[in-house]
Amino acid sequence: MNLSNKSTAEHHERVAEEEGLQTTKLFFSDLLNDIITEEFSDEVEFAWVEEDEIDQVKQAEILTKYAESGILTINQARERIGEEADLDPAASRLMVKTATGYVPIGEAATDSQSTDTN
Repeated sequence: MNLSNKSTAEHHERVAEEEGLQTTKLFFSDLLNDIITEEFSDEVEFAWVEEDEIDQVKQAEILTKYAESGILTINQARERIGEEADLDPAASRLMVKTATGYVPIGEAATDSQSTDTN
């Protein structure tokens, strides 16, 4: 394996690890904050101290690709960056970005079938 391929592989591994850890950390922080609120006070909040800062540009690219390909909803991507959910119901549906815009998953097949029968 040449040095370039090894560097690329290490980069992909690091990005995958950051994304995987983020979901786990969100789960545990939500769980701990629920326990703290129920048992103690809502004035105290659990928060992670980050050792390595996540590259915001890389994270944005990854989350954008996830949302555009229907892996995550727009609200799930917003949650991962610490933003409140968008109240628009479309932001909570899985969608795929096409040349004409976002299409909710399931409707793309229905639209193409209805076009075929006409």
